Amino acid sequence: MPEMEATLLIAIPGNSGGGDELRSRESGFDFHLTKPVDVDARLSMLASPRFG
Repeated sequence: MPEMEATLLIAIPGNSGGGDELRSRESGFDFHLTKPVDVDARLSMLASPRFG
């Protein structure tokens, strides 16, 4: 969807196992975080040039 191109998508699954990050990327997510989420990592993603 072209109108959603600038939307930042961050996957934060309830369970993380083998291949989850790859499936997130294949599904269109920009980032994949595992719990507990590192606050500094999340802030860094939000400040990235593509989304900042």
